Amino acid sequence: MKRFRLHQRVFVWRAGFNAEHALPGLPGTVERLRLADHAAWIALDVRQEVLDVHQFPANDETRSRHVLARPEDCSVVRVAPTESTP
Repeated sequence: MKRFRLHQRVFVWRAGFNAEHALPGLPGTVERLRLADHAAWIALDVRQEVLDVHQFPANDETRSRHVLARPEDCSVVRVAPTESTP
């Protein structure tokens, strides 16, 4: 993937300031874009047990599930088109 879009659904494969944490394709939503380096803060659907992957503490209600990732370390969640009923 080349760029993030705000509120885009993605799978995160690597996260962290230096992409040091390998993740098993965790789903999340792009919450904040970083224009300087094209990275983004992504809110994972579920907070991970690996505590050092998250830059914010678990009791931070707003950012506790956020990770920093670059576009090349993520893939877009593809949603299958739904059949419309006549």
